[in-house]
Amino acid sequence: MSDEFSNATDALKQLFDRLMPDNSESYSGLFSGWEEIAGTEMSMHVFVIDVINRSLILEADHPGWIQKTRMNQSQILREVAARYPELEINRLKITVGNGRKNPVPNQKPQPAAPVAENAAMKSEKTPSVASEDPFHELLEKMRRRGNS
Repeated sequence: MSDEFSNATDALKQLFDRLMPDNSESYSGLFSGWEEIAGTEMSMHVFVIDVINRSLILEADHPGWIQKTRMNQSQILREVAARYPELEINRLKITVGNGRKNPVPNQKPQPAAPVAENAAMKSEKTPSVASEDPFHELLEKMRRRGNS
């Protein structure tokens, strides 16, 4: 394993591989493949946040997109299961977020930093709270997953 990385993507991939060796490719692939699963229009308004306890955690920028996602829930779950069966995702949890938009039109949405599972995530109507330091939160979450 090299100590040098060509870019941040390589560094994060290697970190995921160390902490979650069984499904790191699928986990990161879910973020990058979200537009193909949800469609271009939906992926501009509904973002993958995390996978927690076999639930795909999504954030929508408006309540109307939650309703549209719910209407397509079965299709989304089938597509996710077909592409990433090792993640064993069997349900969606959707929250209304802070209205984060993609900075460049037609650009694939960038994955947000995972949020810790807490009481806010258990209520699908409660908005998620943005972390002040998303990178360190991600590292801590990955460390906890590696220890379990």
